[in-house]
Amino acid sequence: MDGYEKNLLEFASLLHDIGRYRSDGNHHIESRNMILKSRELREILAPNDIKIIAWTTFFHRKKPNPLKYSDEEWNRIKSDRKIFDIIIRLASILRIADALDYSLSQIVENIDIKYMENRLVFQIHAKGDADIEVAKAYDKAELFKEIFNINIDFIQT
Repeated sequence: MDGYEKNLLEFASLLHDIGRYRSDGNHHIESRNMILKSRELREILAPNDIKIIAWTTFFHRKKPNPLKYSDEEWNRIKSDRKIFDIIIRLASILRIADALDYSLSQIVENIDIKYMENRLVFQIHAKGDADIEVAKAYDKAELFKEIFNINIDFIQT
């Protein structure tokens, strides 16, 4: 991932739950819509960047699956393979990050990622029991595993 994509992921990670202001259960939809309509973001970001951030936030939840989702706007985005690929990669990473703060208590302090034996191992350094976060991370890692064709393990240290 280059610096451009890292910046987009940072924007998406900061904004992914902004829709909770309007709806907890559909916050991913509200987040996407708020980002797409934001005048402030239009002043500092290019239209495609806003689109990438908005749709990354939309797919940060386990459902809907961006590989199977279909609506008029998403189908247009899918036709631009470069933007589509960025969104699904970023969404797959954001899902894992979101899961690792599932309890919203910032229990996970640091993560070391190592490539070992054809899998990624996330070593979780937590200031307490992060069993819920690890369980959620396994659950939300499916898209990442599918896109990057790699197995993942989460280990608390």
